[in-house]
Amino acid sequence: MRACKALSVVIALMLVLTACGTSEQKKQKFMNKGRIFYEQGQFVKARLEFKNAIQIDPRFAEAFQMLGMAELKADRLRQAFAAFSKAVVLDPGLLDSQVRLCALLLSARVYDEALAKADHVLSENPEHFEASLLKGAILIEAQEPKKAIAHLEPMLSVQGMPPELYTLLSGAYGRLDDLSRAEKILQKGLAVHSGHAQLYLEIAGLYRLSRKNDQAEAAYKRLIEMAPDEVAYKFLLAELYWEMEQNQTADALVGQIVGDNAKNIGVLSTAARLYLDQGAVQKGFALLRQCIQSDVRNVGVRLILAEAYFRDGQSAKALETLRECLDPNVAASPDDSILVKNELARIYLALRQTKDAQQFIDQVLGEEPGNVEAHFLKGNLHLAAGNGGKAITEFRWVLNEQAAFIPAVVGLAKAHQMRNEIELALTILNKALKEHPREVLIRNELARVHGLQKDFDQAERQLLAVMDLEPQRIEAYVNLGDFYAEQNNAAVAGQWYLKATQAFPNEDLGYLRLSDHHLLRKEHQKALAVLADGYRRNPSSKPLASALVTYHVQHRNPEQALAVAQEILGQFPNDAFAFNLLAYVHIENRALSEAQRTIEKALAFDPLAADIHNTLAKIYLLQGRKNEAITRLRNIIAGHPGDSAAYMTLGAIYQSDKEYDRAIALYRQVLAQDKENYAAANNLAFLICESARQPDALADALAVLEPALAARPDDPDMLDTKGWIYYRMADYANAIGALEKALQIAPESDIIAYHTGMVLFKTGDSRKAAKLLRKALASEEDFFGRQEAEAVLKMLREA
Repeated sequence: MRACKALSVVIALMLVLTACGTSEQKKQKFMNKGRIFYEQGQFVKARLEFKNAIQIDPRFAEAFQMLGMAELKADRLRQAFAAFSKAVVLDPGLLDSQVRLCALLLSARVYDEALAKADHVLSENPEHFEASLLKGAILIEAQEPKKAIAHLEPMLSVQGMPPELYTLLSGAYGRLDDLSRAEKILQKGLAVHSGHAQLYLEIAGLYRLSRKNDQAEAAYKRLIEMAPDEVAYKFLLAELYWEMEQNQTADALVGQIVGDNAKNIGVLSTAARLYLDQGAVQKGFALLRQCIQSDVRNVGVRLILAEAYFRDGQSAKALETLRECLDPNVAASPDDSILVKNELARIYLALRQTKDAQQFIDQVLGEEPGNVEAHFLKGNLHLAAGNGGKAITEFRWVLNEQAAFIPAVVGLAKAHQMRNEIELALTILNKALKEHPREVLIRNELARVHGLQKDFDQAERQLLAVMDLEPQRIEAYVNLGDFYAEQNNAAVAGQWYLKATQAFPNEDLGYLRLSDHHLLRKEHQKALAVLADGYRRNPSSKPLASALVTYHVQHRNPEQALAVAQEILGQFPNDAFAFNLLAYVHIENRALSEAQRTIEKALAFDPLAADIHNTLAKIYLLQGRKNEAITRLRNIIAGHPGDSAAYMTLGAIYQSDKEYDRAIALYRQVLAQDKENYAAANNLAFLICESARQPDALADALAVLEPALAARPDDPDMLDTKGWIYYRMADYANAIGALEKALQIAPESDIIAYHTGMVLFKTGDSRKAAKLLRKALASEEDFFGRQEAEAVLKMLREA
């Protein structure tokens, strides 16, 4: 009996040992198979094999590590982070997993935890060069360049150090503005790694920053010699030529690239983007359309084209291009369809067309409930609607999924501000800034909030930090200039505007701000010199041309005004803007017959443009032909009831003569015949708004305007009318959204500046309100509401 029991125990033990051996063999088999798939680049299959190994042995740390590697290769970063985290819990000695976690934390900008990981690895293996490099990168990104230098510089004496050491160390010196030392480090790196492309790229960028253009050119040419088929280097060289104002050389190089790669859509779309960035908009559009003709199903190119249209102020074309992506003939993949719908929602939201934005957001969330971008857009949708509570819910959901999604952090802060929870908003922003000290979005928002709280020292500190972080963006200079101007520190404001023109001579924004600055100080000759210099460097800039013509007209320089207007017409012979500008000059020179002939040519290109009809009405009134013009226009309407231009000019005359009831009746008559006469709709909505005595009338004005604005979402006059209606409704959130968009499109408009200033006055932003009201009143235009603007500005000055 005892022998039987002993035998059964032995058999059971053998079965257990056999089972253990079988399990060990199975998990190793899965592990080995997964490694093979991983080496072959078949990461989905590799992932499955590693998971099978883990299922057999849930404490198999090495399998978790390899699973993390496979997830990393498949760009599934959250899953990779989870796998590596499990691996180091099971076996803290897996230093490769610790290093990967460190890199992921660095990319997520969680610097404290990333640094702790790097230090842990180095405590286990002080010679782990990858962990050493990561530590240096973390210190640089965490705004500790001196500590980074102290950590990295001793490694230069170690033989065999990789090129990344030199790029990191150079970057650390760059953060300290020690460009000379940064350059020497890169030169030392090239002496060791003479054929390393990244080092040449870094030193070329440094030369550009130091304005050593000849040396930058030589570095790019060396890169092209090393890799003649790499078009990216040629594009960088073309960018440099544009910076050096060698435009013909740049154009020739890009033309050569395009010619050599005529069927490569990736190269063509990159060339198009480069043209767009350089202001050669038509060339960029032409190349993108060529790409689409070559591959009608290429959704990526359509997305680029839509973004380009939107940036150029052509929102209707942007929306049309995106909707084409959803056409069955294009057959966008499900992933592309999601991208397109999110982009449609983003543009509709930017245009304040919230119903359309809501439609596409709902579609995306119906197809993919966890889509982070759609939830972010939904948060912004709630902000636009003034619902801070719902916006908070969406932004917190986004940040729970992606803690480093900075626009969502800013959105969350704005939502709390909307609920008057200012201290909570500041806490959110300051916490985010501690974790992400290089994020200018956070700093700009902090500057805005501190400014509203009249904590100008803190606002200034943030704007100066943005300047240090992004000296390559003109907005950093202009925002500082605006800040000091609002503080009535004209001398410092002027210095920043001047720096903007010097650093960005091929952008019009700096010149426009600097000339306005001089005009407000009655420094007319300085303003003229700035405008003339800006226009000389940017002869295709309509805002600069318009500002220069206006200056010459107002200062009685008729010949100069005429010369600029004619030059613009020569550049844009099929553009109503150019004819209208020339007609304006003729009117001021009292060449009224010539003005009438010119404005009639403008009507041929844009027969429904309200500003053109206003100009024509002004001509009739100046000619003393008001009654004759009214009789003539009424006869035209009687004989040709479909002649919209006659209606519009007659309406403009009634408006100029303050016969608002007649103008309203006429515009209603126009819309009864032609619902798509959007200029009439805008004029009617504005007049209803101005004459409204009851809230219902304002709702009527908005209902009249909405179809017109949907068709012309970038029309600044319509956006202005929309904003003014909301202002009269006391809905200041929607008012400022529309008016800021209008002012961005038409920064020279006095009436838009006046309307925006009034909304800012009502919302308590006195500094910006005063600035815009001063701008509106600086001209001699007798716009509707000028007396109110003068009264409010006087009140603000006395406050």
